[in-house]
Amino acid sequence: MKIYLNEITNKIQRYEEDILLDTSNISSYNFVSLDKVNVKVDVCKISDDLINLNLKILTHAKMLTNIHLNKVDYKININENIIFTLDKQYEDGDIIYLDENYIDIDQLVYSYVVSELPSSIKEEKFDTIEKDNYRIISEDQYQKEHQKRKSSPFDKLKDLDLE
Repeated sequence: MKIYLNEITNKIQRYEEDILLDTSNISSYNFVSLDKVNVKVDVCKISDDLINLNLKILTHAKMLTNIHLNKVDYKININENIIFTLDKQYEDGDIIYLDENYIDIDQLVYSYVVSELPSSIKEEKFDTIEKDNYRIISEDQYQKEHQKRKSSPFDKLKDLDLE
């Protein structure tokens, strides 16, 4: 979806579209797939040189959990307000300079969706995995077991008779 600058007026214009993003470049070990992305855009001119764009993104990604590699549904809900300028002198960290005669909504959506993907997904329900030479337990279970032990290197010396 592209919004051409000559179509943008002082009145808010609304656009809504479901788009399919190319996810072949997403290189996250736990990313599986992305559903259609629902995009809602409100755009208007603030002044002759400034454009206000409100971007609402809603989609679901299929991700793998850290330990068991179970597929889970991860909801992505983004609401961003972006200001563009047609004059390079207004460009700064909060205002984006447009050097094209359009705003590429697909590229914006892709950037925001990829930045929202988590680097890892913790499992809500965790079962202990026990094998011959190792076991995998949850962090909570580890903390409980570790608190019970409370061993000190000097514990072995307490029964030693030094006389």
